[in-house]
Amino acid sequence: MLREGRVPGQPAAKSIQNLTWSSQLEDDAKAWAMKCQFQHATAGENLAMSTRSNRDPVKMWFNEHRRYKFGPVSMENVAGTGHYTQVIWENTKELGCYRHLCDKVALSDGRTIKNAYYTVCRYLPPGNFLGQEPYVRADETD
Repeated sequence: MLREGRVPGQPAAKSIQNLTWSSQLEDDAKAWAMKCQFQHATAGENLAMSTRSNRDPVKMWFNEHRRYKFGPVSMENVAGTGHYTQVIWENTKELGCYRHLCDKVALSDGRTIKNAYYTVCRYLPPGNFLGQEPYVRADETD
């Protein structure tokens, strides 16, 4: 979609590639998801939690494009659109995800959520580097 410029409000990408599934990253994501702690463990990671089984976290992350004004990643814009920019990060080549139904998920503020689906996705190489754009626009010249 990005290559063809079919994402509303986002420029076409010059050479973004499809990601390759990594069993190793899936295993890493599984190990983290099974801890049922809703906090980041590493760079290049997206997290989602829902008490509804039909919630699609990847779609939710991608829909952040509606709030993203294409440009370099900054502290101001990464908070509300960082999942999206990691999903589309041009230099990322591999991903692995795991979804686990937790009896309870521990939040960083000490609260817990019962019976929650916890999704962890890991990406290599990671993205979201401050000051960098997530991909080269198709209209840019070399």
